[in-house]
Amino acid sequence: MAQRFRPPATIAREKQAAAENTQVLDATKAKALSLNVIRTLLDVSISAIAYLRNLLPEENFEQKTFSAILQGNALLDLLTNGVMDSLEKGYLKSLVVFIFLDHNDPDNIIESYTYDFFYVPGSLLPSIAITTNSAVHDVSMQSVSSITVGEIKKSLKEFTKRLVHTLKGLDELPEQRYLDIKLLYNDTAPPE
Repeated sequence: MAQRFRPPATIAREKQAAAENTQVLDATKAKALSLNVIRTLLDVSISAIAYLRNLLPEENFEQKTFSAILQGNALLDLLTNGVMDSLEKGYLKSLVVFIFLDHNDPDNIIESYTYDFFYVPGSLLPSIAITTNSAVHDVSMQSVSSITVGEIKKSLKEFTKRLVHTLKGLDELPEQRYLDIKLLYNDTAPPE
């Protein structure tokens, strides 16, 4: 029987990935990783909501590893600019995505997705809890001293699977619908 040959570069990448998956993070690395994970989670989850709920035309999406991701869209720009800036500064309390049917009655909400952000005191390390109409999904990074990259990746994948499962179980939205996003800030945010 012939053995399969794995090039040295492949072996080195596998060893590095294995080391990263079991590496416990210090506070600085944990904050940077936490922000990156939350950015990914927001991109993936809001893209999944927009894609699976048919909120935008299909040409606004590009297939990626986790799901279809919004590309070159004002919604994505809002996420990457305003939301992440507020998260990095520790100001963002909640991000709420609403779907409603009548533009004259935006308070008559038929679906909502709430992203609540929590910060580890003294470090501004963000954690997130996401509430949909039917479920709560937590992605917590509060035990910095014991979290590993592998656990974070696993948590993100599990969250994505649960969210997609929840979205696929919802009734189809009517053709005429509207989307709104609200950002809520905590008491540490400047008044402006």
